[in-house]
Amino acid sequence: MYRWIQITEEEAVRLEEAGKIKPDTGYHYDHPETSLPMREYHVDTCDQFQEQMNREERFGGRPSVQRDQSKKMIVKIGHNEAIVQQFTLSKKNWYGPNGEAALLPKEEGFGIMLSGLMS
Repeated sequence: MYRWIQITEEEAVRLEEAGKIKPDTGYHYDHPETSLPMREYHVDTCDQFQEQMNREERFGGRPSVQRDQSKKMIVKIGHNEAIVQQFTLSKKNWYGPNGEAALLPKEEGFGIMLSGLMS
C-alpha cells in the first residue's frame, strides 16, 4: 500500500532528538542511487509524516522500499454505516430522591443514518 515515507538518517536522528519518533526505529537501508543512509517509516508513526505525505503524494504515502516489485500495489477502499437513534440510550435515566423517573418512550425514536467511504 501507499503508506510509507522514506527519510534520511540525519532527519530521523533529528526527529528522535525532538522526541517525535522512538530512537533507532524504522527500516534502515542505503539509498540505491546516492548510497545515503535512509530510514523508512509507516506514515502513522508520526503526525508530521502523514501531513507531509498528504501534501506531497497522491495516495498519502509512498510504496515501501521492501515491497516485491513484481506485485501490483494495493489501494484500500472501505465503507461503513451507522444509525443513531433518538432514544437508543433510554435505559439510562436520572432518578429523583424518592425513585421517581421520567416516562420512557417505547420505540427508539427518530434516526439518522451516517455513511462513510474511505479510500
